Amino acid sequence: MDPLIEEQFIPDRTILTVSFRETSIETSIETNTQKIFPNLNSNERKIISLIIDKPQITLDELEKLLSLSKNGVRYNVDRLKEKGVLKREGSTKNGVWLIRNENDEE
Repeated sequence: MDPLIEEQFIPDRTILTVSFRETSIETSIETNTQKIFPNLNSNERKIISLIIDKPQITLDELEKLLSLSKNGVRYNVDRLKEKGVLKREGSTKNGVWLIRNENDEE
């Protein structure tokens, strides 16, 4: 979506206002993840988006950000692991998530 541009002409100055929609960034990320990972459900794509933004994110943080139960987050993360899209490297506290495109080779 294009930004909304408004102009006001006042005798001693010109005011230009440019407005952007905040949700456009989230929508763009969701759309891009859907193109890269077409076989994932909405919650799985949201998890991937959050991990792209912060690879060291914890399950507790995912639970709060997604408004899912702890079991809901674990279920979706486990599905992503089973599909080979998501892998945890390192310890529980200091590790990071690794994301693989479904088309990547091992």
